[in-house]
Order: sequence, then C-alpha cells, then structure tokens
Amino acid sequence: MDKIDDYARLLDDYERGLYTGREVVSAALGFLFESTDRESFWKSLTPTHREKMERLLVEFDETAEPFTVRGDPHQVWYEMSTLKRWLAGIRT
Repeated sequence: MDKIDDYARLLDDYERGLYTGREVVSAALGFLFESTDRESFWKSLTPTHREKMERLLVEFDETAEPFTVRGDPHQVWYEMSTLKRWLAGIRT
C-alpha cells in the first residue's frame, strides 16, 4: 500500500539494528510527505513514531531561516510546512 509497505520495511530494518529511532522518524516524515493517502499512512504509524512526528511538526517554525544538514534546506522547509498545515487540518 502507498508508503505503508515502505514504513513496514523500515521498521523491520530498525528491529535488525540498521537504523536509529531518529532515522526512522526522519524517513517516516518523508514517506508521509510523499504519500498519496496521508491519513491512512498516519494511522499506520506506531504511537511512538506518531507522537514524535507530531511534536516535530507542531514545533516546526515556518518563519525560521531554512537550514538542513542533508538535502536542500528550501525543500525540507517546504515539506515540513506542508505537513504542519496538513496535520493542523486533520486535528480540527
């Protein structure tokens, strides 16, 4: 299913020690952005990952200067801003 299978594989790899918890959350944010059915993907997350992702999105400051260690900072800003607005929309 749309990105849910990717997330399940990521969890399997995490259980095998291939990724840290932070890497899983970061990748899951990317999957959420790319998903064509964000609500279903969101519901498929473990409660721990959902809580961590929600906290990151809620605390994301759209007015701050875009910055990232990896990737294009403007793309990361766009994705996080998009997801923050999406999350606010489903919470109302």
